[in-house]
Amino acid sequence: MLGLTFVSTTSDEWFTLPQIAEMLDVNPSTVRHWVNIGRLSAEKRGRRWVVQRDDLEEIMAQRRRRAGRSQPVEPLDRKS
Repeated sequence: MLGLTFVSTTSDEWFTLPQIAEMLDVNPSTVRHWVNIGRLSAEKRGRRWVVQRDDLEEIMAQRRRRAGRSQPVEPLDRKS
């Protein structure tokens, strides 16, 4: 995942909606739609919407379940 940066506050990690769209290989408008309908929890920080790592991991797990994959979900690598 080249070119991705983290929006960090204290020890929590946050991702922007375009970053999530790139990670999940979906259109950014899809991610905005998920936020608008409450499927993905996000916060407005300045001019950007950001999503906490745990919420991103949950939507990734949901997508795997819907795809019929029963393997355990591997968490994202945490920044040191």
